[in-house]
Amino acid sequence: RIEVSDPRGERNPAPRTADDDECFGRGLLIVAQLTDRWGTEPRTIGKTVYAEIDLPRETSTAREAGRGRRSNP
Repeated sequence: RIEVSDPRGERNPAPRTADDDECFGRGLLIVAQLTDRWGTEPRTIGKTVYAEIDLPRETSTAREAGRGRRSNP
């Protein structure tokens, strides 16, 4: 989970498609495409925008491989 605080207002952001010559307006569209979930949470002042990515669960084989087992020559 990644969070960014935005004290400048309570308006909820929305992804939009920016024109080719615009310098702004692509951030949430990129976040929406790369994450599993995103949203906003109200705060006393402003809001927090968050994004979440589901990570794969580690299997026992992956844990064993990560232990750095070496075979003797």
